[in-house]
Amino acid sequence: MLNFNMKKTTRRMKMSKAKYVWAWTDEDDTYINKKDSLEEIIEEIIEHYEPEAKRLTIEKKDSKFVVHYFSEYVSDWDEMEDMDFGGIEEEQEDGFKIHCEFEATPWTTAHFLDALARVYEREDKFDISENN
Repeated sequence: MLNFNMKKTTRRMKMSKAKYVWAWTDEDDTYINKKDSLEEIIEEIIEHYEPEAKRLTIEKKDSKFVVHYFSEYVSDWDEMEDMDFGGIEEEQEDGFKIHCEFEATPWTTAHFLDALARVYEREDKFDISENN
């Protein structure tokens, strides 16, 4: 009879904890989500509002986010510009080059997304906080 001396090893899995908790309220409900970066939240919302958006980039430069994308959506970008987020950088025959800049903080990102919702004729509201 063979006797194998086997030691049990246990692995302790470190639970990953998302850095941000964010709430998105639309006309139907409030949704609570978690993401590891503010950039991921911005990308998700832009892609939800405009699935056809092209060349989306979100860069962090110093303490600001710089967002660029090409939009075929014709709307009023005045609210974005009034809140100093930016807006239409260049109008082209088939759409608009969008350029927005804002502080890379949860609070300012939420306000940017609130303003972006108005551009897309939605009344959505956002709240973002660090997941401590």
